[in-house]
Amino acid sequence: MKWKLSSTMRKWLIGAPVLLGCAVLALLVFSRAGPDRKREEEQVRTVRVMRVGKVDVVPRTLGYGTAQPGNVWKAVSEVRGRVCGVHPHLESGAMVNEGEVLLRIDPTEYELTIAQVEADIAQATAQLEALAVKEANDRASLQIEQDSLTFAKGELQRYQRLYAQNAASASEVDRQNRTVLTQRQSVQQLQNSLRLVPQQKKSLEATLAVKNARLAQAKLDFAKTVVTAPFNCRLGAVEIEPGQYLTAGQSLFEAYGTALVAGGFSRRDRR
Repeated sequence: MKWKLSSTMRKWLIGAPVLLGCAVLALLVFSRAGPDRKREEEQVRTVRVMRVGKVDVVPRTLGYGTAQPGNVWKAVSEVRGRVCGVHPHLESGAMVNEGEVLLRIDPTEYELTIAQVEADIAQATAQLEALAVKEANDRASLQIEQDSLTFAKGELQRYQRLYAQNAASASEVDRQNRTVLTQRQSVQQLQNSLRLVPQQKKSLEATLAVKNARLAQAKLDFAKTVVTAPFNCRLGAVEIEPGQYLTAGQSLFEAYGTALVAGGFSRRDRR
């Protein structure tokens, strides 16, 4: 005898195991315990503390070989004059700091030059101003003389008409003609004077430029009467003394910079 299963029973035979497996899997998932949680704790380390007092340390460098200063200054007098002041320690081997005044040259000659050039500049400036005033006055005078010339020409024409009518003498006509000529000469002189103004102005301006250049040079020479140290250095051989008269280009002394040393060392120890 053969059993014939219906479609509904076949579905239950297939679906029941699947549903049972899903239920078992869900039960295992929800019943599983979570991971254990561990509370973080701050780690404590033991350290040693020691109070250290302030100690002055002098660094030293020991080297072997040939050493040369990185900066060498050969001081030369740039202006002439008598030495009127020197540094109290201006001697070979002395240590001086940057900016210290090492030598002073008598600045009287250069002060007088500055005063003279400034006076020349003031004079040239005054001449320029006077030229401008003269030009304005000449232009005003020229206008007046031109108006006078126009009037004199009119008078001459009137005398000429009267002379043609026998109402004026020939001498009166000549006298008025001379007046016109004199007036023309005055106008011409003023016009010539005004034509020279631009050249005179250029000449004075050029003179003023030369004076300003001389003043700048005089101030530069004045500044060179004071010799200062360009950097921290040790003095070498000193070749001058107070009261000595210096010429431009004369050697004064040498100085060696202390900030940098150049040369080869076979060994160097630092402490």
